Amino acid sequence: PRRRGEIAEATQVSIGQVHKLKTALLERDWIEETPDGVVVRNPDQLLDAWRSDIAPAGTRRGYYTTLHGGPLEKAVEAAVRTAGPHAALAGRSAANWHAPWLAAGSVELYAGRTGAETLANALALEPAPKGPNVWITVLEDDGPLMDAVDVGSGLRATSLVQTYLDLYRGGERDREAA
Repeated sequence: PRRRGEIAEATQVSIGQVHKLKTALLERDWIEETPDGVVVRNPDQLLDAWRSDIAPAGTRRGYYTTLHGGPLEKAVEAAVRTAGPHAALAGRSAANWHAPWLAAGSVELYAGRTGAETLANALALEPAPKGPNVWITVLEDDGPLMDAVDVGSGLRATSLVQTYLDLYRGGERDREAA
């Protein structure tokens, strides 16, 4: 359990916003207050509501690179590491690290504006209106990057929850994988 101040600091929102959210979650019986703080009471209901209500995290842009296979994987991993906290593997690309059984036909990444530029330069990406093999979602806020996890030697991927939400929003195969 975490206190409101800890939550506000970790999420970079005001204590007032944390209080409003806490009140809404209490009214829906999704959380409960304990002497140690707030605890999620009905995680399945909360996640179901979250996934049906979530909007895409930013502007999704398609790119093309001549790299493919192993060289593309290595270049993407190096670029994400270079971007540090400003980028992370997302969608199927993140899922491949969390549970490597979902084939990814293209690379999916989340990045802040700075991170998007770093990725585009490092991967020599060209905008691709048709047939992109790299997708970068340029985030409006860093929320999805804040809880990104290290999946190996500084390589960051979206959290399990964010990866689930991204997959659920995708097509039938992605939803099944979620």
